[in-house]
Amino acid sequence: MKTDHNDSRRWRPLSPWGRRGRDPALVLALLLLVAVPCQVHAQRRTFTETWERVRQSHEGLEAERAALERARDLEKASRALARPSLKLAATYTHLSDPVSLNLLDLNPMPAITESELGQKLAELLAQLGISPGDVNRAFTTDFTRQDILYSNLLAMWPLYAGGRIDAARRIRGAQTTEASELVELKLRSVFSRTARLYFGVVLAREVVETRRMAEAALDRHLGNAVKLEEQGQIARVERLSAQANRDRAAVATKKAEEDLEIARLALASLLGEEDTFEPSSPLFVNATLPPAEEFVQKALDSHPGLEILAARKQQADGLIHVERGARLPEVFAFGNLTVYEDDSLLSKMAPDWAVGLGVGFEILDRSGHAAKTEAAREAVLQIGHLEAQTRRDLRVLVEKTWKEAVQARDEYEGLASSLELARENERLREKAFAQGLSTSLEVVDAQLLVTGVRTQRMAAAYNYVNALARLLSLSGQMDAMAEYEKSGSEVIP
Repeated sequence: MKTDHNDSRRWRPLSPWGRRGRDPALVLALLLLVAVPCQVHAQRRTFTETWERVRQSHEGLEAERAALERARDLEKASRALARPSLKLAATYTHLSDPVSLNLLDLNPMPAITESELGQKLAELLAQLGISPGDVNRAFTTDFTRQDILYSNLLAMWPLYAGGRIDAARRIRGAQTTEASELVELKLRSVFSRTARLYFGVVLAREVVETRRMAEAALDRHLGNAVKLEEQGQIARVERLSAQANRDRAAVATKKAEEDLEIARLALASLLGEEDTFEPSSPLFVNATLPPAEEFVQKALDSHPGLEILAARKQQADGLIHVERGARLPEVFAFGNLTVYEDDSLLSKMAPDWAVGLGVGFEILDRSGHAAKTEAAREAVLQIGHLEAQTRRDLRVLVEKTWKEAVQARDEYEGLASSLELARENERLREKAFAQGLSTSLEVVDAQLLVTGVRTQRMAAAYNYVNALARLLSLSGQMDAMAEYEKSGSEVIP
């Protein structure tokens, strides 16, 4: 059989172990040179450490916590609604003319001026040099000045507001509860995402390792094919097939490495960090899980979605009381204390302080209190229906997630025998190919089967961990993740 020596020279083993005459000590030295810098620069973190960092620094969680603090401040502000108010006021007024009174304008003696006595009195005043204007000024009294400066303290104290103050306080308290549950809801969502991204990196790393192993195996197979072609034991097409499959494996390895880098960047972005790190927690599976009903009950007892609906129902109830109270009378106490006044006659006559009680009742307005009350009642009914539907959906979701976890675990365990069979088949195919009893395609198929089963088994383990994280998130048991990891069996590809 004619051998194409030019094609044979194209083969270059991708792995140091595939090269003839390679010194094992040199290979070990090269590996140490590559591995040591990675260990120095790559920071390793367990899942628990990663989750703690996410819980403390996630921007979405910080935003929800800020909203919670805002709700708490507003609730504190509502406590002042029933307290008295005290206001210091000062006014300056410029009048066109002072407020005055001429006693002659009251016309106290209209008959005198028309009588003989009045005429003689006028003649006497004229002889004394007193003009009528002087007489008018003598009988004129200024009550105020033209420029008035006044300052006072005004106190108001609501004694009864139809229950609206208490209702407003309850609404603010329910809003604080809602904000707190929104923080918890966000926390659970971020926990599930953290587990998905963290163990996604672990899975991607295992896929890269699997692809590299497949590439190395196909590289060895290509080396064997080249030797057999040189010896005339196989056709050129067999060697070309081996080379094409080795090259496709190299492309698949490159893609897997890029996917791993993307997964690492996504995980680092979740923590708000620029540098990637290396997850140290492996994939795992647990031999048993608590019954699904246990997770369901914990979810129904503490899920923040249900608590949020309950808080919104309280707010709607509060709105009903607010609208009802608007149609009830208001009772308030008031007081006024003069702080500064001028020395005008009117200021001297005015009292320095005054206290009293007031009552107000709104007879007619344009606010539509009746319609608003009905709208609030409809909101209560709506929330009741949503709560019932949410409970049913939550039960279904927890049971579905539990079954997904069990299914993924069973798939992982069930593929163990398939992986063992695939590896044995690969070994036999390679041996048969070396003896000329098997084709290159059969060897490649055997190797691809090993790669596929191994990847599928790792994916099943990842699906289990991902489902477990969602299950713990739904039931509010995120802190139990470390215990499940500790008691579980580490996944061995």
